[in-house]
Amino acid sequence: MSELEQELECDLRRVAAPDGFADAVMARLPSRTRHKWSARPWFARRSIFRLWPAFATGMLLAALVGGYLVHQRQQRELAALTEARFEVAMRIASRTLNRVDEEVSRAGVKPALRSQDSSTN
Repeated sequence: MSELEQELECDLRRVAAPDGFADAVMARLPSRTRHKWSARPWFARRSIFRLWPAFATGMLLAALVGGYLVHQRQQRELAALTEARFEVAMRIASRTLNRVDEEVSRAGVKPALRSQDSSTN
């Protein structure tokens, strides 16, 4: 063996700890105090810290989906209202055109044909 190996073997050999060493180390450590939550199981103690991102994500998704559904409902209501207004406008226009047609007929004016009007232009 080389001199280096002998020195390493001497320096790294197992040495027994002095008597009372473990007790002295343990005495220096702070005493363990039980917190009010420490009596709970491990999953109950740490679940709040691990689950809050999932909870926040769930709440965000619920808000987004809820907002989207409200928007869709408003769009359907607006479309129904617009359709109803359009139908009323078409009825009014139809009645008005029927009255005008009757008045023109009473006046004795012949309705012009579109094909004749477009050929003269």
